[in-house]
Amino acid sequence: MLLVQHSFAGYGLCARRAKPGSWPGQKNGGPSVKIGAPKEIFPGENRVAMTPDSAVQLAKLGHECLIEAGAGAAAGFEDAAYAAVGVTVLPTAEALFQQAAIIVKVREPSEAEIARLTAGKTLISFFWPAQNAEALENAKATGASVIAMDM
Repeated sequence: MLLVQHSFAGYGLCARRAKPGSWPGQKNGGPSVKIGAPKEIFPGENRVAMTPDSAVQLAKLGHECLIEAGAGAAAGFEDAAYAAVGVTVLPTAEALFQQAAIIVKVREPSEAEIARLTAGKTLISFFWPAQNAEALENAKATGASVIAMDM
């Protein structure tokens, strides 16, 4: 299980390994959880929620990392750099949302991204829930959990 702790002072995440077998769907001896980063679709957004280095750190904790093809390109990370450290590069956002238990993004999700969420998934991104009540209700209706980085 990935325990996520938001740091208000540093605007960062702290991840640590939890008790084996505690994440829904976790298999004994397998990765704790699949964490995936789709390509950011907001015009002009060059950041990516997962770098090859952050994927290495998550893998050390026993997690499996996924990334949408081209997601890191605008930030200077080619797909080959992700593949070289063991990240599974998936061809589409749809494939990533289907396979990942945790989806990490920089920007708030689009309506299409919210529609891809399903029960048991967790989205970690900026969300601005107070300003996006409709998006929050739509995410809630999917059965997914949302961790808003801006809270």
